[in-house]
Amino acid sequence: MSDRINESLSALMDDEVSEFELRRTLEQLDSEASSTWSRYQVSRAALKAEAPIDPTLDISAGVMAALESEPTYSEKPQSQKSTSRFNWRPFGSVAIAASVTMMVIFGAQTFQGSSVPQENPSNIVLTGPKPVNPEVMSVQYGQPSMVMPSAQEPDVIRLSSPMEHYVDRHRALVKRQSPQWQVGWVPDGFRIVEHDHIYDAEVLLYSNGRTEVSVSVQPFASKKANPGAIQTGETVAVGKQVGDQFVTVVGDVPLMIADRIASSVKTKLQ
Repeated sequence: MSDRINESLSALMDDEVSEFELRRTLEQLDSEASSTWSRYQVSRAALKAEAPIDPTLDISAGVMAALESEPTYSEKPQSQKSTSRFNWRPFGSVAIAASVTMMVIFGAQTFQGSSVPQENPSNIVLTGPKPVNPEVMSVQYGQPSMVMPSAQEPDVIRLSSPMEHYVDRHRALVKRQSPQWQVGWVPDGFRIVEHDHIYDAEVLLYSNGRTEVSVSVQPFASKKANPGAIQTGETVAVGKQVGDQFVTVVGDVPLMIADRIASSVKTKLQ
């Protein structure tokens, strides 16, 4: 393939050929030039994320027929050579070249839809570009830009004193650990079913399947009530000092049982 045909194909891709040059290029197309043209089209479709064109499709005859059906335009002689590269082309040639280029790039997709040969080449329709396949993703070069939210982020909310109560509870749950205190005696049938830390108190819950007894151990200096005992219905609450700890026992058990449970509490280190 000559360099001139190659340059003409490149100019046709850029829509920079006259009607005369377009006719001459199509007449001189051979198998090698057709292959070059197909590679140009595939590369252009890939760069623009367009649907690929069948490289084996030959529509040169249809293009020639479309050109033959166009009226002939004559160029007016010019007194001097124009400095612009486009001023010498008549408007009609520009329109023809643009329409033919559109057909070469996009019209092949229409031809691919049917394998039946066209009896009348002059009925070729110059179609516009089809929507890009949504599955084809465009390529973005460079670093992606960060999308800033339209509204500013709210300022940090300062916790009030009552809300800090729940913060402390959260921290106590996070810091759960094995029991540091143990109950030396509980009635037969009772076993520990839950262990928790609530603020500075360690709570152990015992149950026999019918009733529950909770044992709370906290530093004596942080106690919320004075040592003593109360009874509300069948529920008994006993609070007493054991060493430097304040132990409370609450449950539906007799007062003497609750007092004995509280007196048996000791640290696991003992």
